[in-house]
Amino acid sequence: MLLLFRVKNFKSFRSMTEFSMLANNYSRALPENWEHVGQEQKRKLRVLKVAAIFGANAAGKSNLLQALTTVKRFVTSGLASNPTQVTGTVPFKLDDASTKPSYFELIFQIEDEIMRYVLELSETQVEREALFIRQNGVEKLAFERLAHASGTHTYTYQTTRLSQDASLEHKTRPNVAYITVGAQFNSPLLTSVFRWFEDILRPISIQELSNIALTNRTGELFADNEGYRQKIKDLVRAADLGIAEIEVEEKDLRLEDVKFEPNVPRELLDLVKAELMKHRHFDVTFKHFAGNAQVTMGLDEQSKGTIQMYLLAGPLLKSFEGGHVIIVDELDSSLHPLLIRFLIREFQARSKGKQIAQIIFTTHDATLLDSGLLRRDQIWFVEKDRHGASRTYALSDFHKLENESAYKGYLGGRYGAIPYI
Repeated sequence: MLLLFRVKNFKSFRSMTEFSMLANNYSRALPENWEHVGQEQKRKLRVLKVAAIFGANAAGKSNLLQALTTVKRFVTSGLASNPTQVTGTVPFKLDDASTKPSYFELIFQIEDEIMRYVLELSETQVEREALFIRQNGVEKLAFERLAHASGTHTYTYQTTRLSQDASLEHKTRPNVAYITVGAQFNSPLLTSVFRWFEDILRPISIQELSNIALTNRTGELFADNEGYRQKIKDLVRAADLGIAEIEVEEKDLRLEDVKFEPNVPRELLDLVKAELMKHRHFDVTFKHFAGNAQVTMGLDEQSKGTIQMYLLAGPLLKSFEGGHVIIVDELDSSLHPLLIRFLIREFQARSKGKQIAQIIFTTHDATLLDSGLLRRDQIWFVEKDRHGASRTYALSDFHKLENESAYKGYLGGRYGAIPYI
């Protein structure tokens, strides 16, 4: 589970910004919306399963999620980089902060341990990297890596779990995470952290729902797992009650049937074709009720909402099994507000036990504020100031008024994070 995220000097976030999935201590409302985590009984934390992020267009909502995605991408794809490849960070550019490193910090749970990972990136290298582990209520340093003006890095270790990994230092390039190299050489501790970023933290781009990787997550689950087949159908029928049946059939890909834009460079075409051949491919058909008969149509003939629910079904169902942290920008794109409520209820109800799934999403659906599905600490706002810098804050930061409508308060400007018209 993700417990907390901090970011500084990344895109529109100039100053230190905090986003938390920890339930505050002032309310015990909606207990089904959180779970206890941590080893120590007296120090167990209450971690939320769902968070919704609101704000005006261009306020920085997407940038907050992109910050999380940037850390994931840097950690998981580092071994593929070359010695001169940039790190991928984008600093705040409206003042001198652009010359300083971006700061990222995540606190998360792996099994029964709570870890804190700090990463500071310039555009060319790691400036600082550190991992801390909470044990018996006390946080202890696992390792810390610091860059120097000479281009070298020094390492500090304060746990025997990494004492054998000092030899990895000379194998770690300046533009690659130490965690990445540690996982490559089978360090148990660093491998577990790497796998959290690779397997648990899962961004989903609604704008790219047609990409093969996302399409195949549902197709493979439908084709290979009979137990999930009906669950996928149930999710899709929530979007379109007129669907009688869904059929998924694996097929062989013929590259000559794939349409490409004209004038695409040959080198790029070859790369795309090679990538296509790595994946399985499926034909998806939907049977719709038509009076006493049924009409068969393809996936591309469905409504945007139906397509979105089908493509999301696989990742969402797997998240309940694997305890994934799903990150979705603009979840309400093409989805009816009632479907958003349906998905929120699914996460609140299904995420139980050791594998607790979470979903963090941005939205403009202000009706969620008074839906009764979310606690005040599950509702976040992103606002940009007159200097172009974004900040985050939760609805729980505001004193609750008697008989208050959060929906009316938000649209009326009480909480900020709305467009100035």
